[in-house]
Amino acid sequence: MKPLVICIGANKTGTTSLNAFFEMNGFRCGNQMKGEMLVKDYAAGNWQPIVDFVGTADFFQDIPFSARHTYRHIFPAYPSAKFILSRRQSADEWYTSLVRFHAGRFGDGLSAPTADQLRKATYRYPGFVWEAHCALFGTPDDNPYHYQSMIDWYETHLQEVRTFFAGRPEQLLEIEISDPLAATKIAIFAGFENTATLPHLNKWPVK
Repeated sequence: MKPLVICIGANKTGTTSLNAFFEMNGFRCGNQMKGEMLVKDYAAGNWQPIVDFVGTADFFQDIPFSARHTYRHIFPAYPSAKFILSRRQSADEWYTSLVRFHAGRFGDGLSAPTADQLRKATYRYPGFVWEAHCALFGTPDDNPYHYQSMIDWYETHLQEVRTFFAGRPEQLLEIEISDPLAATKIAIFAGFENTATLPHLNKWPVK
């Protein structure tokens, strides 16, 4: 039986790569589409559907798990779960990666998308990208990628997670997937014998 592992790092911190890594090691990974559809429940503070969803697989990542506070509501229902806080080398690096990726997916490929472009994006359904962005970051409509607001969000999320798990160090692994020993550290933390190489996926543009 596989342990329950939940990645609570922000999007664009290697979460897609982690999903592939766990899948290659025989973990049942949560259905990402179903998980993302829970963003409305997250925004409304309706935690039970999210808690119930955690019972469907062994590993989860991205929305709603990458959002602030979700882990606080999962933990009481799954007190033996392991949590991975994936991060970048700096908040600025995370911000730059996120904007670059969103510009390629939802904008003109050069600049951070506007609120109108996010509203018109058709990923999942028209309006989903905007709803998710608002639920996660709460940035101004006229500047949805406001630098300081998003940097503050990222740094606050990291600190809140560290504080929450301060008395439970065996249940949190904080890691950069660029670490050459990341795969080994993750396997030891989660308690499985690694049989795969940690990939680096979902880059935009490919370098």
